[in-house]
Amino acid sequence: MMRQWMLALCCAAVLAGAGGCAAQRSTGPITVGLSSVNPGGPMRSPAPPVAVTGAPTPVPAPAPTSTPTSDPALDAAAAALDGQGRTRYADVYGTLAVDPPHGRVLLYVTDTARGQALVAAARRAAPGTAGTPVEVLACRYARRDVDAASERVFAAQQAHLLAFEVFSASADPDGSGLRVEASAAALASPEFVRAVLAAAAPVSTAVVLGQPLVPADAVGPTG
Repeated sequence: MMRQWMLALCCAAVLAGAGGCAAQRSTGPITVGLSSVNPGGPMRSPAPPVAVTGAPTPVPAPAPTSTPTSDPALDAAAAALDGQGRTRYADVYGTLAVDPPHGRVLLYVTDTARGQALVAAARRAAPGTAGTPVEVLACRYARRDVDAASERVFAAQQAHLLAFEVFSASADPDGSGLRVEASAAALASPEFVRAVLAAAAPVSTAVVLGQPLVPADAVGPTG
């Protein structure tokens, strides 16, 4: 199953280890395609569609997870790409996912030409990842723009502009927008939904049913 790569998962350790690789792997292919972005849904704010002129190799939508894969090469490549994406290429970097069944990393960017440059930069920074195939896919938003929208939503909550609690706000796994989780009562309130969409604008946002986060110290012993 393809797994979503999340922020700062062993990045420092992986990048440090990549520099010490004795053997160089052959350069893996870079495939460029376009993701099928569909921001539809009854609670999602409108946004201009991405022009689709092609399609990537069909794969299921990546499921968000912070769990590393069982393939160190994929994890290392994802860490290197994420490191470059959040720094030098933050203007185009959307997100990424590891796809163990196909032995590749999916890189979502708002500009595929810049995305290929991002891959090249990651391979220069971590030469041991050069043999891992990467598929570069077009997405709607850069991660920094989605993160900024999330911060605006929580700022509105802290300012008591939202009638209900926002449980979480996170980027969609394909870079198509922001996903905000709240209670059923919140979703039933048009005022709440409008306030969330207004705070997140201009990023396309879906308000969906979720569960409140439980603090780690609130969870009792399991054994």
